[in-house]
Amino acid sequence: MKKGKMLTVFCATVLILIMIFSGCCSMNRLQNVAFRERTVSALAAHPPAPEIFTDDWTDVDLSNPVRAAIGIGTGIAKEVEVAKTRAKMDSAMSRVNIPETMRAEILKRGAPYLHYSPVEDTDASDFLFDVIIRRYGIEAKSWTAGVHFKMDAKIVLLDNRKDRVIWRSCFDEKMPVSPDIFGLPSSAGNIITMMSLSRLTAEQIADGLDHLAVYTSDRIIHKLQKDFLKKNQ
Repeated sequence: MKKGKMLTVFCATVLILIMIFSGCCSMNRLQNVAFRERTVSALAAHPPAPEIFTDDWTDVDLSNPVRAAIGIGTGIAKEVEVAKTRAKMDSAMSRVNIPETMRAEILKRGAPYLHYSPVEDTDASDFLFDVIIRRYGIEAKSWTAGVHFKMDAKIVLLDNRKDRVIWRSCFDEKMPVSPDIFGLPSSAGNIITMMSLSRLTAEQIADGLDHLAVYTSDRIIHKLQKDFLKKNQ
């Protein structure tokens, strides 16, 4: 086979694999599923600890010893502040329960759209949400750039009576973090940077993470509503 044809076949194969694996998380079997006057519960597994995702902020010019020394010193100082902020996030997690917030919000927010009755009994309910948070935290591209909240979660909706999955979706997204999310005044500016985040208290970070968990839950329910309407129009 000629190199040109081999390259074409290889590219086509890679494209097919990407399409397969990118869609393997999604499932929509909501056609003709009746939620009205049925019961739905939700559970959430305990997630891993929150993370701070950072790039290498140290830009060292080795051709200039003075600049190299300054760059290394600045990088070390920033890493120390990142470590302090990470400790605050750990402390914040003792104040807020992210999986429980998402579990409760998804269950509550889905009821007005699908007209089900939310209940706490996961064994006796007709349907069950399974909330799996795989990874989450704060992403910072630089010390002075705006930070983003990252959430990698899989949401599964099961028919509890038939013991089968009827809907599944993955959310691997990031969203900009604004000062109002952390209850900061307008004088704080339009964005939260890693520098300003490091100055917040653990309680402020906890409030912000809780707010972001509610926001993510709302996005998840809107995706479910869209998929439900798609199958039942």
